[in-house]
Amino acid sequence: MSGIDEIMRNIDIDEDYCSPLGRAERKRILNIINKKTGTEPGKKHHIARILLIAACITVIFAAATALAVNYFYLDSAFGSKVGIADDKYEKIKSAVDTPMCSVTDNGVTVRVLQTLADSRTIYAVFEVIAREDVKLESWYEFERASLKPEDWRQNAEKYGAFELDVSVAEVSGNRMKCIAVAEGFTETLPSCRLSLELENISRRISWEPGHEWNTLIEGKWELSWDYDSEKNPEMKIYPVNIPLCGADGSAAVTEITLSPISALFKIRYPAREERLIDEASVTRKIIGYAAPAVKMKDGSIINWENAHTFESLGYDDDNYVVVQYYIRFNDVTDPDDIAGIVTDGNLTELE
Repeated sequence: MSGIDEIMRNIDIDEDYCSPLGRAERKRILNIINKKTGTEPGKKHHIARILLIAACITVIFAAATALAVNYFYLDSAFGSKVGIADDKYEKIKSAVDTPMCSVTDNGVTVRVLQTLADSRTIYAVFEVIAREDVKLESWYEFERASLKPEDWRQNAEKYGAFELDVSVAEVSGNRMKCIAVAEGFTETLPSCRLSLELENISRRISWEPGHEWNTLIEGKWELSWDYDSEKNPEMKIYPVNIPLCGADGSAAVTEITLSPISALFKIRYPAREERLIDEASVTRKIIGYAAPAVKMKDGSIINWENAHTFESLGYDDDNYVVVQYYIRFNDVTDPDDIAGIVTDGNLTELE
């Protein structure tokens, strides 16, 4: 096998390449093997050389397949939004996907590199590659952006309200890597097509309508890919009945959902006749008094002071207001390390 060893040492393998070998890569490797064995396409060769080529190809393809199956890489851009300790990778590994879809408009290519989701939250890391004569900076942003299910407009009531944040994580020359976070969906997000839509790379110069932007590059970039909810990290759902004091005792937490990257409190209380306008103020009062939080077994507290929070409200068939109070963790968390939840200053243990 010394001949194979020599050939393998002379093959330049890209360590960042972890997909199955493509046609061009197979041809490149075959050319290297031909060169090292003195083989020329189209001629008859000694059987030993043919066997050597076959053995090399088998070894290389097997190695590439093992790399594609076992190799796990999380893009560094996630670090700008969520901390992930070494012992927490396994908690989210199944939920990380690599769509690798791209689109080009006006000389700018946008590529979705990696996503992370838990049915309430979607992280999407994407790269922007401009022309070589363009220098991008961290203060550039998109005038309009959206990350949502592709059929959201037809099913807005089902998906409910959610928030979107897009920020620049890394920038170098004509390239910048961004991360989009859509969070707080009212209902558990089913398997669907996700859509990322971006428009115009600009610098904000004002909040005055019609004069907000100094546009660097005009363009529209629309990408979509499949989201598989079966890959979500483990989520724990706890039916509870915890009365809250912020609405004369009529409000209660009825369900808690925990994942490694978020917590969701479902709160119900009877609707008022005025609805909507009054409900919004009542909801703010309930949340303000209750101050929902997650308590870890080490005694630390995760709440609005050290995590991102968002609430939305709707109505059920019993004419109750249903409030979804959402907490996105700043660090990936093991749900088994959560002692319970805190409302109105009281701890409720979860078992």
